[in-house]
Amino acid sequence: MTTKTPIQDLTPVFPKKNWISKKVRKEKLATLVAHQKRTGYTQTIQILGYVISQVNPKGKSFEKIHQEISELSIKRLGPLMTFDLTCILTEKKPKGLFLHAGTKIGYKKFCKSNGLKFENKKYIPKSELPLDLENCNLLLLEDILCIYKDDVTEMRRQIELSKKSKFKEGYRVGDMKCGKNKKNKC
Repeated sequence: MTTKTPIQDLTPVFPKKNWISKKVRKEKLATLVAHQKRTGYTQTIQILGYVISQVNPKGKSFEKIHQEISELSIKRLGPLMTFDLTCILTEKKPKGLFLHAGTKIGYKKFCKSNGLKFENKKYIPKSELPLDLENCNLLLLEDILCIYKDDVTEMRRQIELSKKSKFKEGYRVGDMKCGKNKKNKC
């Protein structure tokens, strides 16, 4: 069994090149830190810096970058942080749905409410998603399944809204105007 590297032993090394725009970086960092409340801001940034120093995203698919990050042995680096870090490191889009944390719970409830069999997987290729979901923007779908995991009716409504959305692949729920909840960012 391998031991995981304690967070305090990580040496963050940030790249000198501006590999992602400041606006996008700021928005993605805000999402990362919000998701990692238990880890805390300082430790989350330490992990991010270490991951940046270990994983070169150039020319790699979303899935390959996700795999490389998940293979790093760092305490507090779980499936949700791995997904968020992958979103920070690349502008590429996933070719399937990653099931972690709330997304997994939401997908399980979606399947149950539609009489579909839920398979306990970490990743579902787009081609294997139920028909209701296969035309969805996968990053929006990941957000919707997580945010509305306790309200299947609203989840379905948001999924339908996302299909009609004029947003390009890659936008997240916070970018959408969410019908009756316009004052809330979904």
